[in-house]
Amino acid sequence: MSGRPRSCIVLTRPAGRNQILSASLRGAGFNVLDMPVLAVSALPYDVESFVWPDDYQLMVFVSVNAVDFYVARLKAMMAGARAQVDLGSVTLAAVGPSTAARLRNEPLFRSARVVVPVEGYTFDSEGLLATLEPDLPLVSNAVIVRGQAGRNWLAEQFSSRGIRVDRYAVYQRHPVNWSDTGLQALKNCVHEGGRLTVLLTSAEAVDAFCANLKAGDLAYLLGAMRFVVIHERVAARLQSQLRSIPDAQVMPGVKLCAPDDESMLRAIMLSATL
Repeated sequence: MSGRPRSCIVLTRPAGRNQILSASLRGAGFNVLDMPVLAVSALPYDVESFVWPDDYQLMVFVSVNAVDFYVARLKAMMAGARAQVDLGSVTLAAVGPSTAARLRNEPLFRSARVVVPVEGYTFDSEGLLATLEPDLPLVSNAVIVRGQAGRNWLAEQFSSRGIRVDRYAVYQRHPVNWSDTGLQALKNCVHEGGRLTVLLTSAEAVDAFCANLKAGDLAYLLGAMRFVVIHERVAARLQSQLRSIPDAQVMPGVKLCAPDDESMLRAIMLSATL
């Protein structure tokens, strides 16, 4: 398509999370701007408060970051304290397919059962709860491995069913301010007649993205933007934030997709070529 080279895809996930998606998009002929709006880092922890898998019947991981940072801690703890961890009695649960894939591909978890929302359910806490519901009467304790901030809905649902729930934070997210070079790349794409298709994967990313728009006086670019988001809550947060931007005269289109790279790739390509 003749207009494709002038269209730019803006990937906002943290550094290191965009390689596969970026390569696929570039291979399809799109210009890709890798512009993270959040940075992710490990939280400090102490040995006494570490949660061991074999102390729980159910471990829920809310994201790929939760898996990665927890596994790093687990390996460090195993090297310093225990030689092995018994996963025979614990179920590992993931909110989405990418997180489930990370769990299944981790050698330490090879023998563990991994649960993810099944077909027909959404990839979120609500979908995971519905999938786990048949097992919950047999669960007495659970831990949710997460970031420093996040929804408490799932923990509340477990507690209401008589399950003792711990929340274990392993990472934190920080807003990233775009560089002048990045801001200019956005402007250049639009000034050359192109459109911007922006991927946003969390409410926190929406907040950080809109903060960058405001800081860079980029509200005028919204007319050339389209958005791809992975959940209705992210879409609602985006629409609310865009309405708060001064001089935002156009509400861009928003497309929903599942939270895996293949689905995001299809949605981005479709949105960018319409």
